[in-house]
Amino acid sequence: MSLSRFRVPICPHGPRDQISSYLLSFLGRLEAGLNQELKYTSGLRCPDCNVQVGGSLNSAHLRGLAVDVSCYSSQKRLQII
Repeated sequence: MSLSRFRVPICPHGPRDQISSYLLSFLGRLEAGLNQELKYTSGLRCPDCNVQVGGSLNSAHLRGLAVDVSCYSSQKRLQII
């Protein structure tokens, strides 16, 4: 299962190419191991958008090194972890 970087939300103000290729590769392997696509709710953010969502000043989202994943149950969350 391949992961398109455009499935990971990126704020409209940030450069799309700054999301980590290592992170995207890791997410692709994670999805393959789970045998399902995950729902990503946040990815790369510009500083202004990061402040708006309450992100930390040193958030990995600012450097394209983090994503937030939506989980529908604690069991699914543990499986992902």
